[in-house]
Amino acid sequence: MKFSGIVAMSENGVIGLKNSLPWSIPEELKHFKELTMNKTLIVGRKTFESLPPLKNRTLIVLSKTKQIENIPCFSNITEVLRYLRNESIDDIMVAGGQEIYELFYPLLSTLHLSIIFGNYEGDKSFSAYNGDDWKVIETKKF
Repeated sequence: MKFSGIVAMSENGVIGLKNSLPWSIPEELKHFKELTMNKTLIVGRKTFESLPPLKNRTLIVLSKTKQIENIPCFSNITEVLRYLRNESIDDIMVAGGQEIYELFYPLLSTLHLSIIFGNYEGDKSFSAYNGDDWKVIETKKF
């Protein structure tokens, strides 16, 4: 299995505020769409609830409390990994939120990180991120 992460983070590490993005950048959302198209995405329940319908993507949700009709939901990472192995799903993208990034960070082989210029107020951060863990291959400005 290959795990990639996809994250948009402000310069001060913020990724969310009140279950939404604290910025509105259409180009970055387009970038997210392009990278995730036809992929399997792992998200937490709160992230799932904040997303619009995502066409041509398969979602897997981690939730300790909720089951969602027609969406595979699991209460822990062990169950997710078992499901992915059983279904032979190889190319997976971890798409948030904070707790999901923390759980899957050690498994990521690739990180698609959009740095949003500026400092933003937020209640969620990408606390698992360590720039020394990664080699920059491409940069884009948003």
